[in-house]
Amino acid sequence: MNSRAKTGFSNRQRGASSLFVTVILVMVVMLLAVTASVLSNTQFRLAGNLQFENVAFNLAEGAIATGESWLSTGTNASDGGLITRATATPELYPTAGLDPLAMTWGNTNSKAVGGDDNQRYLVEKAMADTLQDGESIATCGDRSGAIRESVDVLMEAVPAHVDIDRLQATLEGVAGTVEVHDLHVWSLTTGHCALSAHAVVDGSVSGDEILAHMAAVCAREFHVDHVTIQLEQQSRRHEEPVH
Repeated sequence: MNSRAKTGFSNRQRGASSLFVTVILVMVVMLLAVTASVLSNTQFRLAGNLQFENVAFNLAEGAIATGESWLSTGTNASDGGLITRATATPELYPTAGLDPLAMTWGNTNSKAVGGDDNQRYLVEKAMADTLQDGESIATCGDRSGAIRESVDVLMEAVPAHVDIDRLQATLEGVAGTVEVHDLHVWSLTTGHCALSAHAVVDGSVSGDEILAHMAAVCAREFHVDHVTIQLEQQSRRHEEPVH
């Protein structure tokens, strides 16, 4: 094979290789374009779904707020429709076990907010002797001990079963104790209470014995199971902040 033929063959090889590479690049570009189109469409749909969800949540929250406002007004929380089903108040239910996700919402089972059919609410009584949705503690009154206990926990209030004056007198009656001050009792969780205090001792009984006796008294007589007491040789009451 002469040099001219070899050169022609080599050029054809390079041409074929360049064409092959070009075809591959075109396919890659097309694949990237298709991928980008799919991703763009997916993102568009996700954005649309998020926007739809935001609108739906806003409408639902508006309806809930309206229902809660109605319940907290006057004596609405004691409306007879929550005890006996009445056609005049289709949005009120005694304990009924409704399924809001499966039911068909309409004027016979719910109430529209301001005539907007996209905003509806109903009020279902969960059970007797229980705070209703949107009902205040003041409205509920003394109907539920569980609610009062929950409020005590949230407010860190003195538990209803603890007589703070009798508790202080009992602790001061422990042998070797002169005075108990800065005494605090509060609810940790339902059924569990905590106590902190300062106790002035005279040194006639060991500190460990005094603490053990006080902890036992708190648990046995007052059902307070978390006790923290600081012993003092002399009272520092005047140095402590007023609570």
